[in-house]
Amino acid sequence: EELYRTLVKSAKDFEKAGEKRQVAKRIAESLQIEVKEFMTDSVPLMLLICNPGMKERHWNDIETLTGVRIPKGETYTINMMIELGLNHHCKAIEDICISANKEYGLQLAMDKMENEWK
Repeated sequence: EELYRTLVKSAKDFEKAGEKRQVAKRIAESLQIEVKEFMTDSVPLMLLICNPGMKERHWNDIETLTGVRIPKGETYTINMMIELGLNHHCKAIEDICISANKEYGLQLAMDKMENEWK
């Protein structure tokens, strides 16, 4: 968000500078659009699915819930997930991802306790 605000301010500053800064203004406005799209399409999805607690069963649950077929055995990228359309299902998959993260935290705590008992 800070980057977006900086771009908005820069575009306004370039506008005030007049004709000699119109190219810079257009670039700043173009970047604003790119950053806004990234913030709305990519960031929410990344916050949900980019956690080490996501196991195959969670991905299966996401497939079942959304109807989106996620290729198995591949390294997933955020671009791949957006191309599949998962960014349009953030609300739907939120509970699955939160549960995966909580399960992961519990597993880490159990592993730590087990190691302390040894």
